[in-house]
Amino acid sequence: MISVGGTTINRAGKGSGPFKSETTWSQTGGGPSAYLPTPAYQSGLTAIVGTQRGTPDIAADANPTSGAIIYDSIPYKDQTLGFVVVGGTSLASPLSAALVNNAGSFNASTTAELTEIYQNLGNKAAFADITAGKCLNASSGVASVGYDLCTGVGAPIGTVGK
Repeated sequence: MISVGGTTINRAGKGSGPFKSETTWSQTGGGPSAYLPTPAYQSGLTAIVGTQRGTPDIAADANPTSGAIIYDSIPYKDQTLGFVVVGGTSLASPLSAALVNNAGSFNASTTAELTEIYQNLGNKAAFADITAGKCLNASSGVASVGYDLCTGVGAPIGTVGK
């Protein structure tokens, strides 16, 4: 399982201007697993994750204020919502899955996929390292250079970081 943290897309202007930056979404969170030991692909991160598997692995836009605009045409209680902005894991997880599917090449297992992701840690062509913002983690709830418990290795850039 690949864990996805949340980011906020910041734009120049009021919500619709050009991309300016990406920061940690304040309502996202992650941390060490209560059950799973540190996997081999996170062995170099024990100073951050300790002896347990750390999450998230990657991050994508999840803030509803910078989320995706969708059109809902299905009536519910005799009302059609029309255009709505969505966010949260309901946005970040499908965005991440779409990147992997769009890449067109799949690893043989989730472990192999995660190994590839962590091998690209620090590769600026593969991941945007999210280094600003805070998240809900009780400890280490601050984005930092490299892997962190808010946005993992960062936000994939195109299909390179899939």
